[in-house]
Amino acid sequence: MNLRELKDKFSVKELDEVKISTLNEEYTGIILPSANEKTLPIKLKSGYNIGVGTERITGIQKLGEAIKETPAEEKKIMKIDGLPSITIINTGGTIASRVDYRTGAVSPAIEQEKLITNIPELMEIANIETKMISEMFSEDMNFFHYKKIAEETEKTIKEKNTKGKIIGNGTDTKQ
Repeated sequence: MNLRELKDKFSVKELDEVKISTLNEEYTGIILPSANEKTLPIKLKSGYNIGVGTERITGIQKLGEAIKETPAEEKKIMKIDGLPSITIINTGGTIASRVDYRTGAVSPAIEQEKLITNIPELMEIANIETKMISEMFSEDMNFFHYKKIAEETEKTIKEKNTKGKIIGNGTDTKQ
């Protein structure tokens, strides 16, 4: 039975809290989104995520309805006279993402307003402008990308009269 059929059979959906039974074990957690039709991923109460093969599942008991996350209110970007200007050069990755603490999943905060919503204190210390260079995971970056970051940083230094540049690079850099 594939994942869609399994969810239909037991009337469960993503983000429902469930107890999953197999022949040998039981797992309690929240159903996570899956890209694989043969695995049901869940977030355990411990915070860890596991995948249970659909062929192993003998039953699913729904313990609670999916809880929708309330998105943070997006902050309006305001320029304040007297504050220094800073440019954030964004390359994507975890460092510029928002965490959904129910699932552990992250989603990118690419737009300037979303980035400021993550760190609203920035507006108290500087006027912020962002520049997106790439939208990629840091483990996928190579020296070509670092060269592009250096070139964009140099270009921004020449074009913008700012007090600082922040380069947001992901957390899994290999080089």
